[in-house]
Amino acid sequence: MPTTHFSPARFGFVLLSLVVSVAARGDSGAPSRDWGPGLRVGEPWGFEDKKFFTPRHAVAMGFGVSNRHALVMSLDYLFHDDLLLPLARVTDYRLVPYLGLGMSFHFSTLSVFGNGRRLNDPDARFGMAVRFPVGLEWYPWGGDFGLAAEIQPGFGVIPGSFRVLHGGLIARYYY
Repeated sequence: MPTTHFSPARFGFVLLSLVVSVAARGDSGAPSRDWGPGLRVGEPWGFEDKKFFTPRHAVAMGFGVSNRHALVMSLDYLFHDDLLLPLARVTDYRLVPYLGLGMSFHFSTLSVFGNGRRLNDPDARFGMAVRFPVGLEWYPWGGDFGLAAEIQPGFGVIPGSFRVLHGGLIARYYY
């Protein structure tokens, strides 16, 4: 029986195909306003800001504190589409799934990135990761307020390879 191995190239191709197919569609049902600052509870916890450029395309920026003794800054490009979840259009409340591609930057007080680095190694105190956010945002009460559940698996590229798994609940007010 052949064994299957994880291939980053195959994973990237599948993810890119999915992102392109979502991006080629029309309106998604995004909130009525385009700027949404908010708070995130999870890993990392902190502040989150989301800016819609079109009803389907947004950029999310975050700044938070990780449970692994690191400050984390993130920047994600997000695609929203209610066709990914057919039930999103059935109810009076808007449920809009999204996916994207982003980066996170980790500034640590400890050597938490592995690769056998010692605590006093300055190279081990900074990390950069590529991540793939996937989430579901709910817009009750006309779309000025949003609640999202999000997970962002990823992998580190600097100072070496390491795994990243961020996620949490986000509350935003759109204006």
